Amino acid sequence: DEYLNSNPDIHFADRLKEGLSSKYIELKKEKTDSNEIFNELFIYVSNGSTEFKYQGAALCVLAYFFERCDIFEK
Repeated sequence: DEYLNSNPDIHFADRLKEGLSSKYIELKKEKTDSNEIFNELFIYVSNGSTEFKYQGAALCVLAYFFERCDIFEK
């Protein structure tokens, strides 16, 4: 929350949320398994990287938005 609120680009958090929300809706139309949807979102956010630092950051981003219920169903 602190990182997103202190980002110099005041629209960064909104664009990130909108991008993830759009991807989630797209995946939800194609897939019914929630684990598969989460895994696809993880790959999307980490840009397919196998490096731990990018995967860790991707999990943090997904957990942040999951906790806030901003991109997933409430």
